[in-house]
Amino acid sequence: MSKLELSEDHGIRKKFGKMTVIKNNILLGYAIQDILVTENLSEAKPKDLMEGLIAKGFFTRDHRNGLPLRDILRDLNDRNELYLIPQVRVERKVKNRFWYFNPAKS
Repeated sequence: MSKLELSEDHGIRKKFGKMTVIKNNILLGYAIQDILVTENLSEAKPKDLMEGLIAKGFFTRDHRNGLPLRDILRDLNDRNELYLIPQVRVERKVKNRFWYFNPAKS
């Protein structure tokens, strides 16, 4: 499976082609913004957003407290495309990464 595909292993609908993946990640950013504003969250972890993203159809299930979303974020980070989701902030440690989401300013 190419790195550009979003794997069904993570519970997300499979998409092919770079443009489709970028479009899907931009839509994911809009959905995250909507959840943050609707739920009045000033800072959220991936596990806090999973229920809303499942309801919006981005994922079919949650696995290990937000792992599907963390996998997408890790992949975007590896490809230097985190800018596609402007709400995300990452704290990098020696071994781990901690992901946080804040609503984008309008």
